[in-house]
Amino acid sequence: MTMASSNTPIPVDDRFNEYESALKHQKSTTSKVWDEKTKLECENKNELKAQCNHCKSIFSAKSSSGTSHLRRHLNHCLKKINNDITQYTIATQPSLRGGPSIKNYKFNADECCRAISTFLMCGKHLFRIVEESGFRNMMRIASPNFKNISRFIAAMDVLMHYAKERDHVKEELAKAPCLNCLTSDNWNLEHTNDEYICITAHWIDKDWKLQKRSIRFRALFPLYDGLNIVDELVLCLYQWSIDKKIFSITLDNASYNDVMVSCLKNHQVRCCAHILNLIVKAGLELTDGVVGKIRNGITYIKSREFVGKDFMMWPTKVFI
Repeated sequence: MTMASSNTPIPVDDRFNEYESALKHQKSTTSKVWDEKTKLECENKNELKAQCNHCKSIFSAKSSSGTSHLRRHLNHCLKKINNDITQYTIATQPSLRGGPSIKNYKFNADECCRAISTFLMCGKHLFRIVEESGFRNMMRIASPNFKNISRFIAAMDVLMHYAKERDHVKEELAKAPCLNCLTSDNWNLEHTNDEYICITAHWIDKDWKLQKRSIRFRALFPLYDGLNIVDELVLCLYQWSIDKKIFSITLDNASYNDVMVSCLKNHQVRCCAHILNLIVKAGLELTDGVVGKIRNGITYIKSREFVGKDFMMWPTKVFI
């Protein structure tokens, strides 16, 4: 896609950059071995030590030494192996033949957090539900190894889940062998008078299956005109790296969409559902008088009990 005005690169800011930068910094400086090792303070600041949480052995923890030797120790630590064995439980799962099968099950905190994130998002629950006594009691009974989390940790897990899913969709869009079709719609919230925009991408994947994903859903800032909307659309396309892979854009007949399309060199498709809605409304305007009389008559009949009884008896009298 190309713009008629300017091709200046647009900075990407979807309000998760600060969170993701902190997350990447944490990942680059923290190894998983430190979940089972403890850093020890030494008199010599240049000399760092690490102690195993299982067997209490002490190792060098200099940055130049890396963490490979610590990981090797964890793989052969007898006390750690014994602890891992005690965490296994017997779980029954249905086999391919239909009968139950017995297999070892080990509690996985990461999978549990992902399941809670899915539970919060799909059920539209508040984050504070993870702090309620009923939820914590349920998780304690389901798995004694589960550690309670706060609403802030739950929110961070949801953001992390969103970031992973967004990156997965980005990969799918990049691998798509064809161009993408977009649909966009705006609507106004009556109580707050806020304007919202939703952009959906449609494409065919390598297996010739039609895919669609919502790639933008957010409130717009005033003024709600065509120029601001086109800025929002172009920013979305640059964020998803599909600015050069757009085939068409399906929009309704709003006047601001004409301004937006004039700024973009793409093929516009009018929304058939919106056109049919306008046709039906225009047809109903011709029958407003008749429909209004019928509605008033039904309201009159329902408002008076004796009139309703007489009305129900008339069909019997007429046909008899």
